Amino acid sequence: MHTPEFPFERDPDNVRRAVQEMRIDYPVAIDNDYAVWSAFDNPDHVQIVIHNYRWRLGLADGESEYAELELRLAQGPVIAVPTITLEGDANGAPHSDPSSYTGKFSGTYSHRTIEGGIGHNLPQEAPDAFADAVLEVGGRGR
Repeated sequence: MHTPEFPFERDPDNVRRAVQEMRIDYPVAIDNDYAVWSAFDNPDHVQIVIHNYRWRLGLADGESEYAELELRLAQGPVIAVPTITLEGDANGAPHSDPSSYTGKFSGTYSHRTIEGGIGHNLPQEAPDAFADAVLEVGGRGR
C-alpha cells in the first residue's frame, strides 16, 4: 500500500516508475484518498516511529516489561553456519565496527560494506551484491 506524502506521489505513472526502479515485485496499491491510512486511526504513528529509531540508536529506553527478554536475546547463541554480514556505506545509523561482533560466529564469517550510496535495504538497493553473498554463503558463488 502506498499512501502519498507529496503531490508527485499521487500520479500512478510516477508510482509505477518508482516500483520498477526499486525492483518491488509485489502489487502496490495507491491510497490517494488516505482511506486505508485513515482506517488505522493511529494518531501516534509518527511518535511511535521516531521512538523506535531513537531506541534502535540507544537514545531512548525500550519497554521495561521486555528488558529481561532483550538481554537474553542479546546474549544469543553463537552462530555456527557460514555467514556473510552486509552493510551499506550510506546506512546512516551508527554501527559498531564489524570486528566487534565476529565472536558471535563460529563458522566461516566475513563482513562486507557495500559502497555506492547504499542504505539499509540491501536486497533492494544493491541486489547483485546481496545475491552474490547469498550464493557464496550457500556454496554456489557466481
